[in-house]
Amino acid sequence: MQLSSKEKHRLKSKYGDWAIVTGATSGIGLELTRQLAGAGFNLIINSRHLEKLKSVENELKEKHRIEIIIVDADVSEATGIDKIVKLYFH
Repeated sequence: MQLSSKEKHRLKSKYGDWAIVTGATSGIGLELTRQLAGAGFNLIINSRHLEKLKSVENELKEKHRIEIIIVDADVSEATGIDKIVKLYFH
């Protein structure tokens, strides 16, 4: 699926310049990450696998002019969620 120009504009207007994607290294999370990057969103991408996150970051930075923050944490645990929240809000 590709987002239309109209949909990209609508999303950025409604939600701002940043998006957080968990599970960003495979499956639906990876596809969502690619779609949001293509729409021009800056991203906070999360997974438990740091090396895979770095690979996704490199792929997206080659294709898009966006900022990317990677967070290797398990969001099924409170400490993983805290790591994302502290990074973004501090």
